Amino acid sequence: MKVLITGGRGFIGKHLKEWCESKGEEVTVYDVEEYLSEPPYEYIVDVDQVYHLAARTGFFRVFNNPTECYSVNLQIAKSVFSACSILHKRVLFTSSSEVYGQALMQPLKEEDPCVITSPTHARGSYAMSKLVSEYDAFMTPGLDFIIARLFNTIGVGQTGKYGMVVPRMVEQALMTGEIKVFGSGQQTRTFCDVRDTVRALHGLMNSGNSRNIFNVGGASEITINELAFMVFDRTNVDGIVCQIPYAEAYGDKSFKDVKRRCPDISKIKNSIGWESRYTLNDTLDWIVHERRKDGNSTT
Repeated sequence: MKVLITGGRGFIGKHLKEWCESKGEEVTVYDVEEYLSEPPYEYIVDVDQVYHLAARTGFFRVFNNPTECYSVNLQIAKSVFSACSILHKRVLFTSSSEVYGQALMQPLKEEDPCVITSPTHARGSYAMSKLVSEYDAFMTPGLDFIIARLFNTIGVGQTGKYGMVVPRMVEQALMTGEIKVFGSGQQTRTFCDVRDTVRALHGLMNSGNSRNIFNVGGASEITINELAFMVFDRTNVDGIVCQIPYAEAYGDKSFKDVKRRCPDISKIKNSIGWESRYTLNDTLDWIVHERRKDGNSTT
Protein backbone atom coordinates (compact mmCIF):
# COMPACT_ATOMS: atom_id res chain seq x y z
CA MET A 1 0.00 0.00 0.00
CA LYS A 2 1.33 3.42 -0.98
CA VAL A 3 -0.01 6.43 0.90
CA LEU A 4 0.45 10.18 0.69
CA ILE A 5 0.25 12.29 3.85
CA THR A 6 -0.18 15.99 3.21
CA GLY A 7 1.11 17.76 6.29
CA GLY A 8 3.32 14.75 6.91
CA ARG A 9 6.05 16.85 8.49
CA GLY A 10 3.70 18.34 11.08
CA PHE A 11 2.93 17.07 14.57
CA ILE A 12 0.14 14.61 13.76
CA GLY A 13 1.56 13.88 10.31
CA LYS A 14 4.87 12.59 11.69
CA HIS A 15 3.11 10.24 14.10
CA LEU A 16 0.76 9.05 11.34
CA LYS A 17 3.74 8.39 9.05
CA GLU A 18 5.35 6.21 11.72
CA TRP A 19 2.09 4.32 12.27
CA CYS A 20 1.54 3.66 8.56
CA GLU A 21 5.14 2.51 8.13
CA SER A 22 4.73 0.16 11.09
CA LYS A 23 1.92 -1.45 9.06
CA GLY A 24 4.25 -2.00 6.12
CA GLU A 25 2.94 0.90 4.04
CA GLU A 26 5.11 3.09 1.83
CA VAL A 27 4.65 6.73 2.78
CA THR A 28 5.25 9.96 0.86
CA VAL A 29 4.85 13.32 2.59
CA TYR A 30 3.76 16.66 1.15
CA ASP A 31 3.33 19.98 2.95
CA VAL A 32 1.68 23.37 2.65
CA GLU A 33 4.91 25.06 1.60
CA GLU A 34 5.25 22.60 -1.28
CA TYR A 35 1.67 23.26 -2.34
CA LEU A 36 2.41 26.95 -2.70
CA SER A 37 4.87 26.11 -5.50
CA GLU A 38 3.74 22.67 -6.73
CA PRO A 39 0.15 21.32 -6.81
CA PRO A 40 -0.37 17.84 -5.32
CA TYR A 41 -1.64 16.10 -8.48
CA GLU A 42 1.70 14.49 -9.40
CA TYR A 43 2.12 13.15 -5.88
CA ILE A 44 -1.36 11.63 -5.85
CA VAL A 45 -0.92 9.80 -9.17
CA ASP A 46 1.45 7.23 -7.69
CA VAL A 47 -0.31 6.41 -4.38
CA ASP A 48 -3.31 4.36 -3.32
CA GLN A 49 -4.60 6.51 -0.47
CA VAL A 50 -4.31 10.16 0.62
CA TYR A 51 -4.43 11.50 4.17
CA HIS A 52 -5.06 15.23 3.86
CA LEU A 53 -3.75 16.87 7.05
CA ALA A 54 -1.93 19.90 5.63
CA ALA A 55 -3.36 23.21 6.87
CA ARG A 56 -2.53 26.51 8.47
CA THR A 57 -3.39 25.88 12.13
CA GLY A 58 -2.66 27.06 15.68
CA PHE A 59 -4.73 29.71 17.43
CA PHE A 60 -2.18 32.52 17.40
CA ARG A 61 -1.26 31.90 13.76
CA VAL A 62 -4.93 32.00 12.80
CA PHE A 63 -5.69 34.99 15.00
CA ASN A 64 -2.79 37.00 13.57
CA ASN A 65 -3.34 36.12 9.91
CA PRO A 66 -6.91 34.88 9.35
CA THR A 67 -6.99 35.72 5.64
CA GLU A 68 -4.01 33.54 4.77
CA CYS A 69 -5.28 30.72 6.98
CA TYR A 70 -8.68 30.74 5.33
CA SER A 71 -7.49 30.98 1.73
CA VAL A 72 -4.63 28.46 1.96
CA ASN A 73 -6.71 25.85 3.78
CA LEU A 74 -9.52 26.11 1.25
CA GLN A 75 -7.27 26.09 -1.79
CA ILE A 76 -5.19 23.09 -0.84
CA ALA A 77 -8.24 21.04 0.22
CA LYS A 78 -10.04 21.78 -3.03
CA SER A 79 -6.91 20.88 -5.02
CA VAL A 80 -6.46 17.57 -3.16
CA PHE A 81 -10.14 16.63 -3.50
CA SER A 82 -10.18 17.43 -7.20
CA ALA A 83 -7.08 15.34 -7.90
CA CYS A 84 -8.37 12.42 -5.83
CA SER A 85 -11.69 12.51 -7.68
CA ILE A 86 -10.05 12.55 -11.11
CA LEU A 87 -7.57 9.82 -10.19
CA HIS A 88 -10.08 7.72 -8.19
CA LYS A 89 -8.05 7.81 -4.96
CA ARG A 90 -9.52 7.48 -1.48
CA VAL A 91 -8.89 10.49 0.79
CA LEU A 92 -9.24 11.06 4.52
CA PHE A 93 -9.64 14.73 5.45
CA THR A 94 -8.80 15.87 8.98
CA SER A 95 -11.29 18.52 9.94
CA SER A 96 -11.60 20.05 13.40
CA SER A 97 -13.88 20.33 16.41
CA GLU A 98 -13.71 24.07 15.69
CA VAL A 99 -16.42 23.59 13.06
CA TYR A 100 -18.97 23.18 15.87
CA GLY A 101 -18.25 26.78 16.89
CA GLN A 102 -20.48 28.00 19.71
CA ALA A 103 -22.83 25.00 19.59
CA LEU A 104 -24.53 24.55 22.97
CA MET A 105 -25.63 20.91 22.74
CA GLN A 106 -23.09 18.63 24.43
CA PRO A 107 -21.60 16.15 23.85
CA LEU A 108 -21.28 17.12 20.19
CA LYS A 109 -22.61 14.74 17.55
CA GLU A 110 -21.56 14.73 13.92
CA GLU A 111 -25.07 15.66 12.75
CA ASP A 112 -25.42 18.60 15.17
CA PRO A 113 -25.65 22.16 13.79
CA CYS A 114 -22.41 24.10 13.47
CA VAL A 115 -22.69 27.55 15.06
CA ILE A 116 -19.83 29.62 13.67
CA THR A 117 -18.99 33.05 15.07
CA SER A 118 -19.52 36.28 13.13
CA PRO A 119 -16.96 36.99 10.36
CA THR A 120 -15.92 40.02 12.41
CA HIS A 121 -14.14 37.57 14.73
CA ALA A 122 -10.84 36.30 13.35
CA ARG A 123 -11.12 32.97 15.15
CA GLY A 124 -13.91 31.88 12.85
CA SER A 125 -11.67 31.87 9.77
CA TYR A 126 -10.09 28.53 10.68
CA ALA A 127 -13.42 26.92 11.55
CA MET A 128 -14.96 28.14 8.31
CA SER A 129 -12.00 26.94 6.23
CA LYS A 130 -12.50 23.46 7.66
CA LEU A 131 -16.30 23.48 7.40
CA VAL A 132 -16.33 24.77 3.82
CA SER A 133 -13.73 22.13 2.94
CA GLU A 134 -16.07 19.49 4.35
CA TYR A 135 -18.79 20.81 2.04
CA ASP A 136 -16.32 20.77 -0.85
CA ALA A 137 -15.65 17.08 -0.20
CA PHE A 138 -19.37 16.29 -0.35
CA MET A 139 -19.80 18.44 -3.46
CA THR A 140 -16.89 16.86 -5.38
CA PRO A 141 -18.41 14.33 -7.82
CA GLY A 142 -17.36 10.74 -7.30
CA LEU A 143 -14.99 11.46 -4.41
CA ASP A 144 -14.37 8.54 -2.04
CA PHE A 145 -13.68 10.28 1.28
CA ILE A 146 -13.86 10.14 5.05
CA ILE A 147 -13.85 13.21 7.33
CA ALA A 148 -12.36 13.03 10.84
CA ARG A 149 -13.17 15.94 13.16
CA LEU A 150 -10.28 16.06 15.62
CA PHE A 151 -10.70 17.26 19.20
CA ASN A 152 -7.50 18.59 20.83
CA THR A 153 -4.90 16.02 19.85
CA ILE A 154 -1.81 16.17 22.10
CA GLY A 155 1.51 14.36 22.47
CA VAL A 156 5.26 14.44 22.02
CA GLY A 157 6.45 16.75 19.25
CA GLN A 158 3.67 19.31 19.53
CA THR A 159 4.74 22.92 19.89
CA GLY A 160 3.08 25.55 22.07
CA LYS A 161 4.34 28.31 19.78
CA TYR A 162 1.01 28.85 18.05
CA GLY A 163 -1.22 28.55 21.11
CA MET A 164 -1.56 24.80 21.71
CA VAL A 165 -2.48 24.71 25.39
CA VAL A 166 -0.86 21.50 26.71
CA PRO A 167 2.71 21.97 25.39
CA ARG A 168 2.53 25.62 26.43
CA MET A 169 1.50 24.68 29.98
CA VAL A 170 4.14 21.98 30.30
CA GLU A 171 6.85 24.36 29.15
CA GLN A 172 5.69 27.10 31.54
CA ALA A 173 5.57 24.68 34.48
CA LEU A 174 9.07 23.37 33.82
CA MET A 175 10.65 26.71 32.96
CA THR A 176 9.03 29.21 35.33
CA GLY A 177 6.64 27.37 37.67
CA GLU A 178 3.84 29.71 36.57
CA ILE A 179 1.09 28.62 34.19
CA LYS A 180 -0.91 31.31 32.43
CA VAL A 181 -4.58 30.48 31.98
CA PHE A 182 -6.61 32.68 29.65
CA GLY A 183 -10.04 33.73 30.87
CA SER A 184 -11.68 32.19 33.94
CA GLY A 185 -10.22 28.74 33.31
CA GLN A 186 -13.68 27.22 33.73
CA GLN A 187 -13.98 26.44 30.02
CA THR A 188 -13.84 22.69 29.40
CA ARG A 189 -12.11 20.56 26.75
CA THR A 190 -11.25 16.93 26.08
CA PHE A 191 -7.78 15.78 25.00
CA CYS A 192 -6.77 12.82 22.87
CA ASP A 193 -3.32 11.21 22.72
CA VAL A 194 -1.84 11.46 19.22
CA ARG A 195 -1.12 7.71 19.34
CA ASP A 196 -4.85 7.14 19.68
CA THR A 197 -5.64 9.72 17.02
CA VAL A 198 -3.44 8.17 14.32
CA ARG A 199 -4.87 4.74 15.13
CA ALA A 200 -8.34 6.21 14.53
CA LEU A 201 -7.29 7.83 11.24
CA HIS A 202 -5.75 4.64 9.94
CA GLY A 203 -8.78 2.63 11.03
CA LEU A 204 -11.20 4.99 9.29
CA MET A 205 -9.14 5.07 6.11
CA ASN A 206 -9.15 1.28 5.87
CA SER A 207 -12.79 0.82 6.86
CA GLY A 208 -15.72 0.30 4.52
CA ASN A 209 -17.07 3.77 5.31
CA SER A 210 -17.27 6.42 2.62
CA ARG A 211 -18.65 9.95 2.38
CA ASN A 212 -19.10 10.14 6.14
CA ILE A 213 -17.98 12.23 9.15
CA PHE A 214 -16.59 10.96 12.47
CA ASN A 215 -15.57 12.68 15.70
CA VAL A 216 -12.15 11.65 17.01
CA GLY A 217 -11.47 12.76 20.58
CA GLY A 218 -10.91 11.93 24.21
CA ALA A 219 -13.67 10.84 26.56
CA SER A 220 -12.75 12.77 29.74
CA GLU A 221 -13.87 16.40 30.00
CA ILE A 222 -11.72 18.74 32.08
CA THR A 223 -11.60 22.47 32.86
CA ILE A 224 -8.53 24.41 31.84
CA ASN A 225 -7.87 25.23 35.49
CA GLU A 226 -7.93 21.52 36.33
CA LEU A 227 -5.59 20.87 33.42
CA ALA A 228 -3.09 23.40 34.79
CA PHE A 229 -3.00 21.73 38.21
CA MET A 230 -2.73 18.32 36.57
CA VAL A 231 0.33 19.57 34.68
CA PHE A 232 1.87 20.72 37.97
CA ASP A 233 1.15 17.29 39.44
CA ARG A 234 2.73 15.39 36.54
CA THR A 235 5.79 17.67 36.44
CA ASN A 236 6.11 17.59 40.25
CA VAL A 237 6.28 21.38 40.29
CA ASP A 238 4.85 23.45 43.15
CA GLY A 239 3.69 26.28 40.94
CA ILE A 240 0.99 28.92 40.61
CA VAL A 241 -1.77 29.57 38.09
CA CYS A 242 -2.03 33.10 36.78
CA GLN A 243 -5.31 34.05 35.12
CA ILE A 244 -5.00 36.41 32.15
CA PRO A 245 -8.09 38.24 30.81
CA TYR A 246 -8.87 37.49 27.17
CA ALA A 247 -8.52 41.16 26.25
CA GLU A 248 -4.95 41.10 27.55
CA ALA A 249 -4.08 37.71 26.10
CA TYR A 250 -5.36 38.41 22.59
CA GLY A 251 -5.59 42.19 22.44
CA ASP A 252 -9.28 41.86 21.57
CA LYS A 253 -11.96 42.99 24.01
CA SER A 254 -14.66 41.26 21.97
CA PHE A 255 -13.02 37.83 22.14
CA LYS A 256 -15.47 35.09 23.14
CA ASP A 257 -14.20 31.64 24.02
CA VAL A 258 -16.10 28.37 23.69
CA LYS A 259 -17.31 27.44 27.18
CA ARG A 260 -17.57 23.71 26.60
CA ARG A 261 -16.47 21.31 23.87
CA CYS A 262 -16.92 17.57 24.32
CA PRO A 263 -17.29 14.97 21.55
CA ASP A 264 -19.76 12.15 21.28
CA ILE A 265 -17.57 9.32 19.94
CA SER A 266 -20.26 6.64 19.79
CA LYS A 267 -20.35 6.79 15.99
CA ILE A 268 -16.69 5.86 15.46
CA LYS A 269 -16.82 3.34 18.31
CA ASN A 270 -19.81 1.59 16.74
CA SER A 271 -18.28 1.75 13.27
CA ILE A 272 -14.68 0.56 13.77
CA GLY A 273 -14.52 -0.19 17.51
CA TRP A 274 -12.23 2.76 18.23
CA GLU A 275 -11.92 4.57 21.54
CA SER A 276 -8.97 6.19 23.27
CA ARG A 277 -6.60 3.91 25.19
CA TYR A 278 -4.33 6.50 26.79
CA THR A 279 -5.48 8.61 29.73
CA LEU A 280 -4.60 12.29 30.02
CA ASN A 281 -2.15 11.39 32.80
CA ASP A 282 -0.50 8.85 30.48
CA THR A 283 -0.03 11.46 27.78
CA LEU A 284 1.20 14.17 30.13
CA ASP A 285 3.78 11.77 31.60
CA TRP A 286 4.98 10.96 28.08
CA ILE A 287 5.24 14.65 27.14
CA VAL A 288 7.00 15.63 30.38
CA HIS A 289 9.46 12.73 30.12
CA GLU A 290 10.46 13.68 26.57
CA ARG A 291 10.56 17.40 27.43
CA ARG A 292 12.97 16.74 30.32
CA LYS A 293 15.15 14.60 28.04
CA ASP A 294 15.48 17.62 25.79
CA GLY A 295 16.66 19.71 28.78
CA ASN A 296 16.12 23.46 29.29
CA SER A 297 13.87 23.04 32.32
CA THR A 298 14.28 24.32 35.87
CA THR A 299 13.50 20.94 37.48
